[in-house]
Amino acid sequence: MSQLDKMSLEGKIAIVTGGGRGLGREMSLYMARAGADVAVAARTVSEIEAVAKEVRAIGRKALAIRTDVTSPQQVQAMVDQTIAELGHVDIMISNAGGGGSSKPIWDTDLEKDMAPALALDMYTHFYCAQSVLKHMVERQSGKIMFNGSAAFWNKGGRHGQIHSLAEGGTANLARSLAITFAQDNIQVNVLGTGLFLTQYLTGGRRRGDDTGAVAPRRPADMSAQFLAAKRRAEAWEEAPLVVFLASDASNYITGQIVYIDGGIQQCGFAPMNYAPTIPLTRR
Repeated sequence: MSQLDKMSLEGKIAIVTGGGRGLGREMSLYMARAGADVAVAARTVSEIEAVAKEVRAIGRKALAIRTDVTSPQQVQAMVDQTIAELGHVDIMISNAGGGGSSKPIWDTDLEKDMAPALALDMYTHFYCAQSVLKHMVERQSGKIMFNGSAAFWNKGGRHGQIHSLAEGGTANLARSLAITFAQDNIQVNVLGTGLFLTQYLTGGRRRGDDTGAVAPRRPADMSAQFLAAKRRAEAWEEAPLVVFLASDASNYITGQIVYIDGGIQQCGFAPMNYAPTIPLTRR
């Protein structure tokens, strides 16, 4: 078997949550080009149907499954439908997520702020793994990936205690699962995702309150100047890494946070050897 053969996903079946746009769309299309059939899952039907159509145009089978990943029942139904229609599941990519509120800890409410954020940024990964692992154990093969924020695995963030809890919990969930199921030829890894040019980061996002208003985001070129790479990544740039981690070429990689972040882990949100010249104030 050649090196390229080991990177092939021919005959594999993948599920991608949050697959209707941005990173999830690119993951779905790249895996299809590598040979996989793909179940695309998200809440917005029009988006996942559009991506499924693109996958079919590549020549692969595709399902569009409307799924709220904060519901364990819907996640299990997603997996059951994929197995029923495509035969089995080789690859589970838990990509859907949010970000949570950012406020002082003394203003943080466990029910209003923390519970919804943990449900979206940590529990969803648990549900995706839980729904597919027994099936993978029976097949003695499987790949699971959780997507998360590169900035929060080891660094945290100002008033980001909720998101830091979610990301830390996700990392240790992956490590525990990796140790538990390594002997079953199942690899569990985390994608340490940096700042990408997606709608979530550049086009605004819903506020984490009851107003439903859209919170403006900094233009990409403004925030990029504080990154070591001096740019945000294009949405497609994570997809080749996903194909590698989904393939047999990565069978000895498990329990890892695999960073694709333009240098955030090395220097944070500022260039290395950079000394701020503006006063730092508390808010």
